[in-house]
Amino acid sequence: MSSICDSCHAGCCRTYRLVITIFDFLDLVTAVGMEKAVQGTCFEAMPFNENYLVNNHGIHPFVFDDEDKKGSMYSLSLKRDESTLFPNTLKCTFLSEEKKAEPNINADLPEHDKHPGSTTDARCSVYENRPIMCRTYPIGFNSQIFSSQLRRREDLPLAAQHDAYKICPKSQLELSDFALNTPAALMKKNNDLMLNDMRNQAHNQSVLKWNSQPERLTAKIIPFILSVGNNLIGAHKPNKPPIIETATPRLDSAATALKAKSTASKV
Repeated sequence: MSSICDSCHAGCCRTYRLVITIFDFLDLVTAVGMEKAVQGTCFEAMPFNENYLVNNHGIHPFVFDDEDKKGSMYSLSLKRDESTLFPNTLKCTFLSEEKKAEPNINADLPEHDKHPGSTTDARCSVYENRPIMCRTYPIGFNSQIFSSQLRRREDLPLAAQHDAYKICPKSQLELSDFALNTPAALMKKNNDLMLNDMRNQAHNQSVLKWNSQPERLTAKIIPFILSVGNNLIGAHKPNKPPIIETATPRLDSAATALKAKSTASKV
């Protein structure tokens, strides 16, 4: 892992709305098992908007016919829990965090002593099977020149409410900060980005199939997702399919602000 990430508290895993695809969910099942994968994900509600159903550049949301789900659309997302180190803030449920024994002083980051990454270690507990959006962050794909490029992720307004939501300990990022300054590294990142695009398209096709069928009930969503996986990887079906929750715990004003902001913006 790069020195920049080693000096960070994973602000990206705290601030952004962590929308995932069906295939990312199946990866989590491989990593932690069905029960923990279900516990670590949820369906986040957004206002119903038919434009989302035909948006070729985003990840399509699900529609449910349960009486309490009508009038909204739902994105499959990683659940967010309260941080143990930053009370009244949220983090990805798969983000492990602990206090550093001693503050990390990084000579390349003069302002790092004021950044939460100087005192906090935070690492993804499912790193090898993390969602593709996490794997490619913060790189974007320029399809016109078939090349990956660094995309600066600015602090969101939440950062003004709490330092935990600050994104990066360095104001000006370079490819070398993420070990992407060699042709081989960029090629691998390009491959990840193209895989991300392919997964998004496959996810969208599957969601369109779900949204066009009768009886779109939450009790049937796990069997449906597993049926998609069965066509690709031969995943087994549990006897009693669990239901992914359709709510993320709120934590006073900080959580409310995060929910409002994340619903309005995409990862």
